[in-house]
Amino acid sequence: LTWLARIPSGSVFGEQSFFDGLPRSANVWAHADGELLVLPFEGYRQFAAAEPELARDLVFALGRILSLRLRSTTVRVH
Repeated sequence: LTWLARIPSGSVFGEQSFFDGLPRSANVWAHADGELLVLPFEGYRQFAAAEPELARDLVFALGRILSLRLRSTTVRVH
């Protein structure tokens, strides 16, 4: 078992599955009790219909997170 990253409190995970609709590509374990908030794609669609500008901002933020994590993983693999 190898860990790839430590995700800080308040961050997101599962962004890849959010975009491609496929099952997760990694497992996540919590090191302490916490709260998990879930936004299924249908929930996002409803949010986007009600708040299109905020929904756009959320998608771009998720895209930035995905890009930064990909860069970080690529550096560790090399």
